[in-house]
Amino acid sequence: MATHLTLHERYQIDLNLAQGLKPTIIARRLGRGRSTIYEEIKRGQFKGRYWSAHAEHRADAAKQRSAANHRTKPAALWDWIEASLVQDHSPAQIVARLPCVAPSQWCISAPAIYKRVARDRRSGGALHLHLRRAHRHDRWRYSSGGLPKDRPSIRERPAHVRNRRRRGHWEGDTCHGSHAAPDCTLVAVERKSLYSVLRKLKRATAPETADGLIEGMRDLPVHSITFDNGSEFAEYERVRDCLHCAAFFAQPRQPTQRARCENTIGLLRQYVPKYRSQKKITQEQLDEFAERLNHRPRVTLGGRTPHEVLFNLTPVRIRS
Repeated sequence: MATHLTLHERYQIDLNLAQGLKPTIIARRLGRGRSTIYEEIKRGQFKGRYWSAHAEHRADAAKQRSAANHRTKPAALWDWIEASLVQDHSPAQIVARLPCVAPSQWCISAPAIYKRVARDRRSGGALHLHLRRAHRHDRWRYSSGGLPKDRPSIRERPAHVRNRRRRGHWEGDTCHGSHAAPDCTLVAVERKSLYSVLRKLKRATAPETADGLIEGMRDLPVHSITFDNGSEFAEYERVRDCLHCAAFFAQPRQPTQRARCENTIGLLRQYVPKYRSQKKITQEQLDEFAERLNHRPRVTLGGRTPHEVLFNLTPVRIRS
């Protein structure tokens, strides 16, 4: 089956809607997903109703705008761009120069050139060295926060940790409030169950952070922890040895590699607002916040709570 709806399918949607059929029934007749039909009806609205001709016209226009259907750039153009980069011309300067030296149908944008340079760098090329900010955006900085240079990378993490198939694999980060106050909250989240551990930190120093992790997770199943690259996790080896677990570090500026922790911090903001001092927040209050988060039903867990998933408990059923 084709990925996109055809003109015939759009005509059938138009005809069935005119007959008063519901989108669910139309989806079943066409062998399409219900959400696909709903989105198609929404996009194909014209003068208050769905028109198949109008929907087809919009789809054709979208195909023309799609980058997948654009013509590739001539090899001669890329050769000239790379030669200009080697002469230390910036992408903006190259774009401005192109109309003066190339056929009128040739065109390029500065972002496209930067993407080309990024691909060249990943393949071991040296074009990025000719940019004026060649060394500004290294994604794996070994001088980050005074952490050891040989700290274990997330690239070394086993596949079963990434797939969240087993319990006991955690993510760690800190949640800060006001920049003027040093008080913050240490957040640890179990990747499979979303179970949270919150610890009060007077100051996000490496010793205090390590003590908080060890104290808060001592009685929980811990097989690995994936840390942020902040200097507060510099004593990760002590945490690893005390909890008898593995330790990994995410890449800088890659929050999606710790998405569970980032999402939990977002939920915690309901109780600990951003930019507000956490000086008056006590450990007892954080325990209450963690209790609420851990007993809150989650859609991604099928309606179960993090506490139930982590400890493999059966939800208490309502008695009739």
